[in-house]
Amino acid sequence: MKKLLLFALLTLLILPACEKRNLVWLDYPQTQCADPWGEHESDQQLFLAIENFFFDLGVTIRDIKIEKVGSAQDCLACACLTGNAIRAQVHKDEQDVLLQYGFVKE
Repeated sequence: MKKLLLFALLTLLILPACEKRNLVWLDYPQTQCADPWGEHESDQQLFLAIENFFFDLGVTIRDIKIEKVGSAQDCLACACLTGNAIRAQVHKDEQDVLLQYGFVKE
């Protein structure tokens, strides 16, 4: 019984560590208004929109954040970059979907 309990405990500790090794971060250069998930007024609304967009494509976003990576482009076109990168963490088996939508490996 003690061996079974020890095995169960070790399994619970090891499995999450294995899962983390299979996660990757991908970056997306945010545009002023040309992103496929649309424009949003807050970061929380943006994160939810991105998570829902990719959920509908069968991808689970594990973590997401925005990082300032440069200056915004001095133009008014929708495709102009904001200077922010949207960073999304997904399982490595799902990264190809994000790559199709303009994300790049960090």
